[in-house]
Amino acid sequence: MLKIDGRKYHKVSRGETIKKIAEAYCVGEYAIVRENGLTGEVETGQILRLPKERGNCYMVQAGDTKSVLCGSEERYEKINGPYLFPGMRVRL
Repeated sequence: MLKIDGRKYHKVSRGETIKKIAEAYCVGEYAIVRENGLTGEVETGQILRLPKERGNCYMVQAGDTKSVLCGSEERYEKINGPYLFPGMRVRL
């Protein structure tokens, strides 16, 4: 992890995906996409800004809902984006 002007950055290594990077820093995949304005997968050597996330990291289980995890669908989507599926790491 690089740290410049108090912000955290990550240089993408060969074979890394947004999912792997999100898991390594325990941030939502959508938060990385949103923070960097990504429209596709990352490329080797690309520098990504890591989002300033607050809250606990949680791995979604079968049966979890957006409302149960974050109190409301709107709050969940603001923090984690529109997706929710088992095995996904999200912020609470």
